Amino acid sequence: MKITENRHIARAVLAVAIIASILVSGGSALSKYKSAATDTFYAQDGISFDLIRRGESAALLATLAQSYSLDSSVIDQVTQAAAAVSDANLAIGDRGSAHAELSLAVDRLYTLLDKANLSASDKDYAYSLYKEIQSRAQIIDHSDYDAKAADYNKEASGFPASLIAALTGLGALDSFR
Repeated sequence: MKITENRHIARAVLAVAIIASILVSGGSALSKYKSAATDTFYAQDGISFDLIRRGESAALLATLAQSYSLDSSVIDQVTQAAAAVSDANLAIGDRGSAHAELSLAVDRLYTLLDKANLSASDKDYAYSLYKEIQSRAQIIDHSDYDAKAADYNKEASGFPASLIAALTGLGALDSFR
């Protein structure tokens, strides 16, 4: 008996071919969906870029405050949060928490700087850094990463997408906020 003449083998081969095509096409579509969300975060002009720039400006603001011997605990909070938002090895959610902490710490530090007896040029410099930090925060806060991540997670949790995600290693995305 030839393989081409055995109906059971032909049916099994057809079933395997159908399942393989579903996994390949579904995995590719799901992967593109996930990439659209992660690109919003990691692309050249994405959230990660703005977080790094925010961290750099906050570190400069902390250095300025340190030169005037202002409250070291507030300076340390800004320095630590600035390092955390810039740390690409942290999970997206952890960087989101650091983003929120940085906003609070920078506000406290800028209040101290505003009350300090700064030179005119340092006062202008502090103001420009503070505005840069705030501007980047607004850009980040208006990003649609969380919406895209939620859409992907919803899509990936349905059937057969959840099976495809499990088989292809496409896990859920963390939210930023």
